[in-house]
Parts: sequence; C-alpha cells; structure tokens
Amino acid sequence: MPQIQQLPAHIADLIAAGEVVERPASVCKELLENALDAGASAVSVELEHGGMTYLRVTDNGCGIAPEQLPTAFLRHATSKLRRAEDLAAIGTLGFRGEALAAIAAVSRLDIFSRARGADSGAALHLEGGVPGEVTAAGCPEGTTVCVRDLFYNTPARMKFMKKDSAEGAAAAAVVTQLALSHPEVSFKLLRDGQEVLHTPGDGQLLSAVYAALGRDFARSLLPVDGAGGDVRVSGFVTSPAAGHGTRGRQLFFVNGRLVKSQLLTAAVEEAYRNRLLKGKFPGCVLHITLPGISSTIVLMLILKLGQILDVGTEQVLMMYNPTVYDTGDVISSYVYRMGLGKMEYSFSTAVGLFNSVIGLILVVSGNYLSKKFTGSSIW
Repeated sequence: MPQIQQLPAHIADLIAAGEVVERPASVCKELLENALDAGASAVSVELEHGGMTYLRVTDNGCGIAPEQLPTAFLRHATSKLRRAEDLAAIGTLGFRGEALAAIAAVSRLDIFSRARGADSGAALHLEGGVPGEVTAAGCPEGTTVCVRDLFYNTPARMKFMKKDSAEGAAAAAVVTQLALSHPEVSFKLLRDGQEVLHTPGDGQLLSAVYAALGRDFARSLLPVDGAGGDVRVSGFVTSPAAGHGTRGRQLFFVNGRLVKSQLLTAAVEEAYRNRLLKGKFPGCVLHITLPGISSTIVLMLILKLGQILDVGTEQVLMMYNPTVYDTGDVISSYVYRMGLGKMEYSFSTAVGLFNSVIGLILVVSGNYLSKKFTGSSIW
C-alpha cells in the first residue's frame, strides 16, 4: 500500500504556481493588478522575447517596507484582507496573496521597492522561490519587479508556450485592457526595446482609447452615458457607419474588471439591428458600474449568467460550477458562501440586476443612435 506523505514545500509551490502562472501574460496581469492596488498613477511594462526571458513592471505606488519584502513572497500573504468579513467586501483587483509566491517559484525574480517617504529602498533576489538576503538599494518610490527565465525549472511548461510574438501579443493585450479599465493611470509598454503603448493617464476614457486602440477607432466613437437606478453605463460605441468584421473591438468592464459576456454582446448588437451592413459588428468600450458592498459577489454571478442558467441555480449557489471562476480574477468559494449567506443579494436579485444592465444598454444606445441618425429620440 502506498504511503501518504506531505509534499515538500518546493513541489507544492510549483503545483500552486501552475494554477496562477500559465504564461507571461499571467505574470503581467498579476503584477499590474498589484501595482494598481498599490495606488500607482504610472506603470511601465518591459518585455523581451514575449516576456519569457525578461519581464519588468515598474510602478510609483506605495512601495513595500524592507522588512516586509520576504513576507510578500510567502503564500497567502496579503495586505488586502484582515478578517473573514473582509471577503464579502473586496474592493481590490487581487486579494489571495498567491501571485508573487507563484511567480517567484517558476522564475528568477528581483524586486526593488521604496516606500513613500522613505530615504532609501531595498532589493531582494529569489530563484525558484528561494529568497536571498534583503539589501539596501537606491531606487525611486514605488516597486519594480523583474522576472527572468520564466519556467526555467519547469521544462514541461515551456513546451506549451507559443512563439515569442504570440506570447508578447497576449501580454500586450493584458496591458491594453487594464489601460482601458483605468484611464486615470498612465500605462507604458515596451516590447523588445520599442514603445508600443503609452496612455496619458488623464482620467479621460477617450484618451486611453485613442492611445490603445488607435486614432481611426477613436474617431468613429459616439459617447454613451446613462443610469437606471443604481446601475450606470458609460463609455463609447461606434457609429453604424464604422462596423467591424469581428467582435474583437467589443470591450466591457464591470466595476473595473474586463468582462466577456455573450449577453452583453447581444444587448449592444440589438441596439444596432438594421443599422449595420450584413457581416459587420459594432465596437464599444463600455464601463458598467454596479453598486453595493457586495458588488463583487453579484458581479461574479452575473458574468457567467448564461452558463449559470444552464447548470441550475442550486449548483451555482453551492459553488460546484467551475465556470464562475473564469472571470478575470479567481474568487474562492468561501467568498460566495460568506457573501450569499450574510448579504441580502440573492440569485434572483443578481438576475434582475443583470436584466437592468441589459435594458439600460439597449435604451441608452438605441436612443442615442435614433437621435443621431433619425433626428428623433425613442423617449
């Protein structure tokens, strides 16, 4: 009979890393979200060979104190949660405290950080998750994380990586999406020494769209801004004359998180019915704001509503449905049990709220287009 034994720490870390770090784009996403949660107003990303050999993220956020640098790379170490009740009121992009530990476990990592107001900073080198000594370092306020030789100690993962161009494009897409979801932050992206993206960070969504998606797309946009109850929709949609051959330019953000939802897509396309040429699709960059302290919980139910309805309400509320995790940030089942057990929101409330969002998009978009092209509004 085989003996049951606890896995060594380094093997457990490698397994955990496989759940968080799938490719350079995953590293880029986790580090950028940390930068945003740290209150950064400017972030730069540098990639070489698609991020496989070198990936650096620099921010001007609050920084990390020297004595806390080793702690930051422990699993489940985070500054964003203190009590179990905090899980029902998550207001950050990340909270589980696994990203840095997972990234460090499969790479050679250097971190330089200086807390705001501190006279000097500190540096720490980790290789395969094993930390060295914290040393003093001269660096600007904020944090810089350099990730080298990703998956150097997990050759099986290397075999699943695509060409450098494909991995670089995936990482660039992550930067673009976060730049559009946070126009108040300046994002800069360099790929193999060439600057390919630089947003002004002036808080204007149109400025971010212009920098990230191009002049022609930005010039084809019409503003959308409306509210229904506690739900607000703002952003831009393309004019009917500027249809696209794919749905790739349909971007939805709910409470600052990128959402891919067939129902939201259908709502926008319904507003364009009989106004686009056959085979053409509208483009949009829409921000949907949901209210309440438990908006994260409601959001996660809404994002995959189509799949939720397919498998049944009871299964979703018991959190046995894996599709609810496929939503930008992974929310543990404990969040749902805590939130759904203590908050007044129910599944039917989430469905009703989602229907309000759909209706609002239809009404706002339809009314604007009607006024623009027929001279009369629908209300």
